[in-house]
Amino acid sequence: MFVVSDLDRTLALTEHRADHLCGPRKDWRAFYAACDKDEPCHKKTRNTMRCLDG
Repeated sequence: MFVVSDLDRTLALTEHRADHLCGPRKDWRAFYAACDKDEPCHKKTRNTMRCLDG
């Protein structure tokens, strides 16, 4: 079995770094540099783990 998932806004909450992408100039480096501060999306993480447990 394969489970494919995405981290940004699926398993991780990224709202705290969204300001790096506002306006005409997107600062993708800063956006990704702040990913270590993401909190997990517990409900989606639980559902993904259930899929992995089979």
